[in-house]
Amino acid sequence: MDRTKARLVREAIEKALTSLDPALKVSVEVGSGRFSDTELTLKLIALDKEAGGASNKAEADFNKYAKMYGLEASLSDVFMSRGKTFKVAGLKPRSRKYPVICERMDGKRFKFSIEEVNMHVKMSGRVGI
Repeated sequence: MDRTKARLVREAIEKALTSLDPALKVSVEVGSGRFSDTELTLKLIALDKEAGGASNKAEADFNKYAKMYGLEASLSDVFMSRGKTFKVAGLKPRSRKYPVICERMDGKRFKFSIEEVNMHVKMSGRVGI
């Protein structure tokens, strides 16, 4: 299996998993994976929407660890950085330097440091979407 085929298989699996969402009240996402000549191995992550309310692991981790990290922003807070508008989308605790995941308004995700997000949210004023 080559990289292109592995990517196509992953996209097909992600598309198929979206139909599970309403019936089971879980959010399922495809995590990291690896492939060889003969097989593709992917990690599946299922989050119970009723238990934590988060739709992905980054949101669940944000809800769990934001205060511990000293993050003054809330999920979905909007701020300006380098002339672009970003929304706080989650937290990745294993990233020591840039643990905050923010989403630009076009949907592309970026990582920020805690200090940077705190500064930008204070400067922009707390504006949620």
